[in-house]
Amino acid sequence: MVRPTPALAAAALSAVSSVVSADVNHATLEGMTVWGYQGWYTGNWKWFSPAEVIAGPPTGDQRVLTDYIPYVADYPEECREPTNFVLADGSTANWYYSNCSAVVEKHFQYMQKYKIDGVFVQRFDGAANPNDQYYEAGVQVLQWVRQYAEQYGKYFAVEYDYSGLKPSSDPSTYLSILKDDFTKTVKPLFDSPSYIYQDGKPVIEIYGGGFDNGGTGPQFQSLFDTMASTGVTPWKILGVPWTWQQQQPPANDPNQNWDLFQSVDCIQPWGVGSYNSASDFANYYKNALKTGKATADSLGIKFSPVIHAGTENSNAAFNKSSGVPKGAFGQGRANSTLLQYSLGNVTSADLKPHFVFGAMFDEYTEGSQILPALSWNELPPNPNPGFAGYDDGADPYVYLDIAGQWTAEFHRTWGQQPLSP
Repeated sequence: MVRPTPALAAAALSAVSSVVSADVNHATLEGMTVWGYQGWYTGNWKWFSPAEVIAGPPTGDQRVLTDYIPYVADYPEECREPTNFVLADGSTANWYYSNCSAVVEKHFQYMQKYKIDGVFVQRFDGAANPNDQYYEAGVQVLQWVRQYAEQYGKYFAVEYDYSGLKPSSDPSTYLSILKDDFTKTVKPLFDSPSYIYQDGKPVIEIYGGGFDNGGTGPQFQSLFDTMASTGVTPWKILGVPWTWQQQQPPANDPNQNWDLFQSVDCIQPWGVGSYNSASDFANYYKNALKTGKATADSLGIKFSPVIHAGTENSNAAFNKSSGVPKGAFGQGRANSTLLQYSLGNVTSADLKPHFVFGAMFDEYTEGSQILPALSWNELPPNPNPGFAGYDDGADPYVYLDIAGQWTAEFHRTWGQQPLSP
């Protein structure tokens, strides 16, 4: 496909549909491109381990948890976490706090500027527990997401991550926590004009169904049933492994996942790890996405592909027994062409999924973010632990720009007017 241009982006074909819920008009998910939003950086948390010390070249059991250093010039000083990493120009690197209002606001300003539809806010099962040390920060981030989505004309929904669920997990514990969180924290968000709906229902995704060593089909069904028991039946999206089609019964479905797959409104195979180059993606597109869309169509459910800009998780996955320093490693983004190629294919009329999910908006931890990061020539010269960078001389916002251009292209595929003002 041809890379979208500003001229193409101006060619609006028709207005996006909306539904009415409780006197509020909600944009619908059909034709959207949304990005996963972690919002989990509090202090050193998810940047460095142990979180209690100032981050710097690791020694002993210390570990850096990101392969990229974020570009923080757009955030105020009070939203930055200092480190002892010395950059090429002699200054020190900073992380940022997700639980800082100005950071969340800046992210929605980016979405407005680059015409990105919105985000699915990730809510891990552990973080939904009021006893979790980061619970309050997560709730605060959700409230700011609502506030700034409304202020800047963007859209959001909630995605629960239950990839940690096990067959042995106690339902009296995890279902009780979910019901309480869904009732007190998530349901009040549905009144927001920025909350995404489909077919008159608020959109909710649960990620983690169908994975090896994960929860069973009936367990995941009980999660959706628990939500419905509160009086609100969501439009159900299930995040599954990209090999989900191989779990057809009876021989290949010991955990009774196939009934679960058929019961949801939309299925979303996880694409991260399934490709790391354009040639990989071509095979993935043919053998997983095209066939997956056809299977979903045959089941009468919607289909959503997951794409990414490229990933780098060498530091996060680093086995500390290997010792330090650890040298620099290769570029995982192919000079931005991987994102261009994957988005160009999944937004085309050839596939035309219900919506596209991008992994991720802000996950530096696995190097899949589209937020700005430092370039190679700005990184610390100290190879311990070694970082990845964006291309020297490239606009640090290049991935936001690409995401926005293909967002507009996908709306045109659906015959819609882009949602952004």
